[in-house]
Amino acid sequence: MSDNNNSDQTLESYKNIFESNLDAILLTHPDGTIFYANSAAEELYGYTQQEICDLGRSGIVDTNDPNLQVILDERARLGKSKGELTLIKKDGSKFLAEVSTSIFKDKNGKVNTFMTIRDITHRKQNEKQIEYNSLLLSQVNDAVIGSDPKFRVTYWNKGAELMYGYTETEALGKISTELLRPTYARGERERIIDELEHKGTSKVTIKTKHQNGEEIIVEANSNLLKDKTGNTTGYVVIYRDITEHKRAEERNQKLLESEQQLTEELQTSNEELQSTTNELLVANEKLLNQKNKLKSSNIQLEESKSELQSIFDLAPVIIMIAHDPECSKITGNSYANEIMQVSMGENISHSVPIKDQAVSYKVFQDNKELQSNELPAQVAASTGEPVEESEYDLLFDDGRIVKLLFGAVPLFNNEGKVRGSIASGMDITNYKLIEESLRESEERLRLAQIRGNIGIWDWNIFTDELNFTPELEQLYGLNPGTIKTYQDWRQLTHPDDIEKIEEERNDKIAKHESFDLEFRIFHKSGNIHWLSARGGALYDKEGRVTRVLGINTDITQRKKAEESLKESEERYHSLFDNNHAVMLLINPDNGDIIDANPAATHFYGYKYDELVKMNINIINVLSEEEIHDRMQKSVSSQQNNFLFKHQLASGEIRDVDVYSGTIILGGKKLLYSIVHDVTDRVIAQDKLKESNEELERFAYVSSHDLQEPLRMVTSFTQLLERKYKGRLDDDADDYIEFIVDGAKRMKLLIDDLLTFSRLNTKPRENELVNLETVLDTVLLNLKVSIEENNVQITQDSLPSIHGDLSRKVQVFQNLISNAIKFNDKKITKIHISAEKEGNEWILNVSDNGIGIDAKHLERIFTIFQRLNNREEYEGTGIGLAITQKIIQQQGGEIWVESEPGKGSTFYFTIPVNS
Repeated sequence: MSDNNNSDQTLESYKNIFESNLDAILLTHPDGTIFYANSAAEELYGYTQQEICDLGRSGIVDTNDPNLQVILDERARLGKSKGELTLIKKDGSKFLAEVSTSIFKDKNGKVNTFMTIRDITHRKQNEKQIEYNSLLLSQVNDAVIGSDPKFRVTYWNKGAELMYGYTETEALGKISTELLRPTYARGERERIIDELEHKGTSKVTIKTKHQNGEEIIVEANSNLLKDKTGNTTGYVVIYRDITEHKRAEERNQKLLESEQQLTEELQTSNEELQSTTNELLVANEKLLNQKNKLKSSNIQLEESKSELQSIFDLAPVIIMIAHDPECSKITGNSYANEIMQVSMGENISHSVPIKDQAVSYKVFQDNKELQSNELPAQVAASTGEPVEESEYDLLFDDGRIVKLLFGAVPLFNNEGKVRGSIASGMDITNYKLIEESLRESEERLRLAQIRGNIGIWDWNIFTDELNFTPELEQLYGLNPGTIKTYQDWRQLTHPDDIEKIEEERNDKIAKHESFDLEFRIFHKSGNIHWLSARGGALYDKEGRVTRVLGINTDITQRKKAEESLKESEERYHSLFDNNHAVMLLINPDNGDIIDANPAATHFYGYKYDELVKMNINIINVLSEEEIHDRMQKSVSSQQNNFLFKHQLASGEIRDVDVYSGTIILGGKKLLYSIVHDVTDRVIAQDKLKESNEELERFAYVSSHDLQEPLRMVTSFTQLLERKYKGRLDDDADDYIEFIVDGAKRMKLLIDDLLTFSRLNTKPRENELVNLETVLDTVLLNLKVSIEENNVQITQDSLPSIHGDLSRKVQVFQNLISNAIKFNDKKITKIHISAEKEGNEWILNVSDNGIGIDAKHLERIFTIFQRLNNREEYEGTGIGLAITQKIIQQQGGEIWVESEPGKGSTFYFTIPVNS
């Protein structure tokens, strides 16, 4: 200690504050002599207080550090300064510290200096660790993307730049989905988010896009990041480009499908690649321990008030003083006011009404909002006991969040009663950010290894030590710590690969380039596995290699897939050449015939060498534009079956049925066409069509020509009935009645037959028809029958569909009139409804009538088929046949579900664009 009396008096005034502070504090004269050092300084340097004072500034500061003069000059110019200095401990070791210093005057006006010192060695080590982790992540092929809870990009590694084309600068701060433009199945994105919230991880295969619009299929492994309190801090997603793998799967699948189509009995087996990732070692060491608790002490503020206020204002720590036991007035020093953004002397107490507070803020501890009586200063004043240092979060109305390490002690008057309290601490916001950044960086690195099925290694060239991460040793099937040297690794590497990869690796290192290798290893299971190795070297100032770093990825499944694809192509060629069906391979871009099997050369009459030099336009009689259009439909799978006319070498034209699909051979998409000669079938179909047309014309002419003689028979029979009824015997009257009734039934039968025959001859209209209007028309036509039979008709909403209005009226009228006719209930109930399913509407007409026996359900749509006797239910038996024919002409179908005594429901379909 200095012998200066004034300094001693000043020191005693500050001692209680200084001794409770965690940072080292020195009081010095401007020339560098030290007259006070607190306990934290003793702990930091390893000297006693007296030794520190005896050494002076030059004994504890590295005077060669250029920052020393910069700080001294700035303090002399501004009255205070802050910076980083290299300091020296008692054991001679040097360390980096953050130094804050300011000038103050004692009550006699003598100039002194105040200095706080904080060891930042761990912070610098953390920054280097973050830089090291970033270097490792930059070597990962996969895209590693970090984002905040709102999916704004916070991390974008080199792999992401290479995969998606955006630089880190372009990506940071952007919404990740706007950059990657992923395509999700319905509900998939919500499922992923839900899975992350409940499990913390999610794995899915999705399609994304490169900056240039190129599609990239990725395996996305998502991880939810939370802080130690359980709050979501962001997401880390590892995207692995599996585009080629997926395309290989698709090519393999199509080859297998082709084999099945060609052999009809061949079974397809294309096993999906397994993607298994195990959760390994779960946690890195926790970061920095919280600092030791502040020593509680009573601070006597009454003595040397002016000197204490000077230190109070200039100290680079947060100090708040409660001036009464209720803490209704609390003021802070300059550092505290700077954080609270208030002026000197303003009341920053949280124990007064909001209108009396200079600043509005909330205080949280462990995510719980504290009331004013739970704050450190208030607790110390109310209990008379010190409050140990803890972490607090201050949330201001403007959105600022400040993290504090804070404690408090009570203040007593001369009678030993509490007269207030003093709270002090430090702003640890930046430290927390660094801790979180380091934790996220290490977590990204760990997840990148686990999810990416990769491992990291570090080889020291000088010592031959080889460090494997646990994730990498698992790729070998080994327990952690098994691999210790480079020679250990060589023994596990396939001998046929060692020399090759060492030569290639050393060549790249010599050129200061990164390497990318593939090699085989002996897995502990006894199997051979494939690994890729990607990395580079670290060099000293002279350019000599000091260490080699790398990342290994298990590519065994990819290698198996490549071998499987090769075998599938060989099997395809074998089946193609030996198949009895006519087969052609065609380039869809220009129509050139690439290959033809022996069956094709036999059918077309060309030699093989001639056929594979031809274009499909020479064989197919369609125009080039039409042929190109058909090929593009096959490529896009819009249509695969076609009927063509092909010309043989002899000039003969043959009708052929062609199935055409895509296949990948040699990395190129081709069309394979299976050709069947259907000339005889087409001829038979044409003859059948002509026969049906003649039959329909005959039915129409016959029914039409029968109308006139039938009218004559009916007219003269009715005249005979009117003139002679009752004048002949009873038998004659019955005979006349039979003739009249038979003529009427014959007329109905001929009318229905004429209607049935006209269905194919009368042109159909194609317009948008509102089925609500159709039903209104039918109900008006059947109005008398509905009223006479006590019919209740209900309906759901009916759609508008393209088609022929009159024929839709005929369908509904036939079904509703049948429902009325075949009903024995007091009240006939009929319901009409419609439901859209895919590209068609399904309509139904249900009733509560007599029903139909299951054995007759197919017969009822056959012309002239009646299930009931004519005396009980009138009709010709043609109505449902007409209904079925109309519906089939519109591309639909009709069926019935019924139970005797309980009614029937007729269902029929109409395509949306019929």
